[in-house]
Amino acid sequence: QFQFEVEAGMVGINVPIPVPVAYYSFGGWKNSLFGDLHMYGPEGIQFYTRAKIVTSRWPDPGTSSVDLGFPRTR
Repeated sequence: QFQFEVEAGMVGINVPIPVPVAYYSFGGWKNSLFGDLHMYGPEGIQFYTRAKIVTSRWPDPGTSSVDLGFPRTR
């Protein structure tokens, strides 16, 4: 519920820091933003929308039947 209600451009859930993929802009919804423009990535296409990136932990491959394809140490 928190991920839908928080007014922030980047949200990290169950991770130490939100780490977005490179094509997402690094900035927020209000006056916080890195750089002078939001006009690249999804913001360049979705000019009048408010994007939100949510980073959350995926199921543990050791205890889940889902194979995420990520390398893991054993």
